[in-house]
Amino acid sequence: MTHAELLGRERSTKAHGFTLWFTGLSGAGKSTLAAAVRAELGRRGIPVEVLDGDEVRQNLSKGLGFSREDRDTKGLYARALAKEIPQFTGVSDPYEEPLSPELVIDTEREEVSESAARVIDRLLELGHLRSPDDA
Repeated sequence: MTHAELLGRERSTKAHGFTLWFTGLSGAGKSTLAAAVRAELGRRGIPVEVLDGDEVRQNLSKGLGFSREDRDTKGLYARALAKEIPQFTGVSDPYEEPLSPELVIDTEREEVSESAARVIDRLLELGHLRSPDDA
């Protein structure tokens, strides 16, 4: 399941930016959904920057992957597994879903196009986008 938190600034007469924050477990479809939403926003002429965790790891933290050795350069995971560090995220502290997301998308039950349309609809409802009819 992917959660979308929509963070924006007060609406003004000038163009304003907003942030879409897709959270969820690994493999939940966040990157796929972000690509679909990016394509639709691009079709509407809205510039978009996507910061994807996989791409950030590749470009900003080159050489770091998902193996325990890659992620544990400081030995923190080993210490957490040995119960020396309590409540360590990813070991003894689980992923926490947002308390009040703007939108919840179940990527196991919806097609990507349907999920992306729901994100766009929510952006319209929140006033971050104008409907093509309003243009």
